Amino acid sequence: MHDGTRVLHGALDSLDSAVVNLSPRGRIARATPRAERLLLDYQLVGTRTRDHLHHTIIDWLRTQEQQLASPSELPHAIRPLVCSGSEGTLTIRLIRQGPLRLLLLEKTRTIPCSTTLAHLGLSRRETEILSWVAQGKSNAEIGTILGISSRTVQKHLERIYSKLGVENRHAAVAMMRSLNE
Repeated sequence: MHDGTRVLHGALDSLDSAVVNLSPRGRIARATPRAERLLLDYQLVGTRTRDHLHHTIIDWLRTQEQQLASPSELPHAIRPLVCSGSEGTLTIRLIRQGPLRLLLLEKTRTIPCSTTLAHLGLSRRETEILSWVAQGKSNAEIGTILGISSRTVQKHLERIYSKLGVENRHAAVAMMRSLNE
């Protein structure tokens, strides 16, 4: 490894950045500890070998490379890949400089941590239901996911509205998201 590369990796690790350096074959050559955690959390690496990226990322990379390689009068913008998870979204951006390919990973929380919501008086189950609401799930879908009736989901939502001092699911989600900012 070149000294400059070693210094760069050390700097990235110390900043707790989420960066993946790709090999020429599109495998993980190096990932910062934070990037490794995020890839594992979002199940975007192979189960047996951690240097293989999930097919979702591989397909996205192929598409981006094809667009960048196609002749055009206007340069193509590299679109980020957005992956949803239970607590937020992971945005993956490709940085391309000559043969160097880096992936920058950024997690955005959909919901505040459960301790923040607990301070507002929400129970673990209410927090869980509100997180599914924030992901756009209906009462019936939430009920199926959690193994409860949609009526029970509605009762939990009524308690959530009361505790948060709001009148509907949209206002509850907006309040929850404001806690992330």
